[in-house]
Amino acid sequence: MKFEFRINGLLLPVTPSSYEIDDSRDIQTIESVGLGNVHVIGYKKLKTIVISGIFPCRDYYFASSRLYANPLYYVKVIQAHVDNKDIVRLIIADENITKINAQMIVQSIKWGESQHDNGDITYQITLAEYVKMHAPNVNTAETTIGGNNARP
Repeated sequence: MKFEFRINGLLLPVTPSSYEIDDSRDIQTIESVGLGNVHVIGYKKLKTIVISGIFPCRDYYFASSRLYANPLYYVKVIQAHVDNKDIVRLIIADENITKINAQMIVQSIKWGESQHDNGDITYQITLAEYVKMHAPNVNTAETTIGGNNARP
């Protein structure tokens, strides 16, 4: 089964070796007199996704995209999303189904290479779920609090 990973339309050249999703809820433990420790269930946290893989420096037969020969190109594009605070669309799909299609924020990219990588760059991209804030409209009545009232 072949997966396809796209970040804002940029197809990652090699299917990442792994990805991990953290989908959790906030739970606080409080100490109650007579009951001991009690869990207070809070709100859902925003999802985070960590993608790990390589940006190749040569044309491998298993690469899904051979558009850019320089692996630093991919690092620079992803880093620009971090620096510009971009909201990106992450799509993870296989031949049969789209597993993830979500707006995300690129939180970080860790990358490097070792002498065993033969010029390929290994990376780890962390993305955080983006939720647009909706502030409700509030109607307020004009009132005067304190101060002097106008004199006739």
